[in-house]
Amino acid sequence: MTPFSWPRKPRPERPRDSQRARVYRAEREAFDVYSDSTPRLDFAAVERFVAGVIAESWFTDTFGMLGAVRIKDGRGTRHAYSAYDQRRHSVLFSFPRWSRSLPVLLHEIAHPASLRRHGLVAAHGPEFAAAYLCLVERHLGAAAWERLQAAFADNRVRY
Repeated sequence: MTPFSWPRKPRPERPRDSQRARVYRAEREAFDVYSDSTPRLDFAAVERFVAGVIAESWFTDTFGMLGAVRIKDGRGTRHAYSAYDQRRHSVLFSFPRWSRSLPVLLHEIAHPASLRRHGLVAAHGPEFAAAYLCLVERHLGAAAWERLQAAFADNRVRY
């Protein structure tokens, strides 16, 4: 420590995200989310869908309330993402145009849901994968759940 620096508060480290590539591969196999033929929602429909999912009593009973939610249209970004503030229980979602399909929206919702339920976990770890499967079953149905579960098994994704 130099004479003019303040001691830093240690930040908890997130566990290694060892199954990220396998989760993305399984998602591509189950839903073909990157195809041009995949139906996309307009931004207003994205906002309604995300708000509806996280406001459901089933969601809050299962994962807890997320608090303040902001949804950006993703202009200037290539990747969909969610950023969760654990202290404030607030979340920021960003959905570029390519990512506005239901499986991708549920994927991003599963991130803060798993953090809210389990605390600091690997971004695509077993807790995330289990939350994603729950959300897919609830909002896309049993057939989609079976496809994703089979793709998880084929790609050795733990959940």
